[in-house]
Amino acid sequence: RFKIIDEKGFAIVCRAWEKEGAAPTAILQIVHGMAEHGGRYGGLAEFLLERGIFTFASDHRGHGLTATENGTMGYFADEKGWEKVVDDIGLVNRSIREAYPGVPVFILGHSMGSFIARDYMHANESSGVILSGSAYKSGWELFPAKLLADAQKVFLGKRNPGRLMDKLSFGSFNDSFSPNRTSFDWLSRDDSEVDKYVEDPMCGYVCTVGFFGDLLEGLIKINSRSHIDSGMKKTPVFFLSGEKDPVGRNGEDIEKLFGFYKGFGYEDVSKKLIKGARHEILNETNRVETRALIYEWIKERS
Repeated sequence: RFKIIDEKGFAIVCRAWEKEGAAPTAILQIVHGMAEHGGRYGGLAEFLLERGIFTFASDHRGHGLTATENGTMGYFADEKGWEKVVDDIGLVNRSIREAYPGVPVFILGHSMGSFIARDYMHANESSGVILSGSAYKSGWELFPAKLLADAQKVFLGKRNPGRLMDKLSFGSFNDSFSPNRTSFDWLSRDDSEVDKYVEDPMCGYVCTVGFFGDLLEGLIKINSRSHIDSGMKKTPVFFLSGEKDPVGRNGEDIEKLFGFYKGFGYEDVSKKLIKGARHEILNETNRVETRALIYEWIKERS
């Protein structure tokens, strides 16, 4: 692992899966989800490394080792938090390109990471973007939540845990999987993977009130049709989700997003719903099949 320092002296911690002395055929930059970290993507990274693809995964502000290094768990920034996190992805992307000039760099964003990736790819070229466990919410669904988050910022302060926002965001996700063994059954059918998540102190914590405000701001931005329509339409996009993922409403949101990107003239858009899988398709019982799909998609576009 290594650190990338931005111009304000903020340290972003990044993990790398590389083979010394080998030249990669492609590189995958991972953009992880909310209340987790880049270290959880080792399984995919090792699989790709055996096939000549290097992987980099940075921890966002307020997450994982970056939060340990500087900042509060579950808190982006005092101001422009969303923007800063998207900029951080650009910083990591540039340092990968400098280290490996001419090698195609792909991005895989999972869950919240897929939202960050959708914002980043809007104005930045990339060899292709894989969006795992993404979701679509209309402005009508998002504005009331944003008002609540803003009110909570005033009354509770930005750095306090956003328990109500957390409950409203994730409270119903476990309902389809009752009787529940844990609060996170919706992540995967693989109990051992769910247990690893539950036992990881860098996973599953309640994010701050300020964080939810930033996230909602980002969601309102990326789900607007004008934002999708004004993006880089040559970038290949691959929507990949679990058939039983409550975050994407069991595939309903994926169909919608696929329709939008295709309808607005993106040149290479594909989608795949993973049979029976819940939210974390890379930690599911059929993860080997998903890894292979990702590898094939990258290989075809390298």
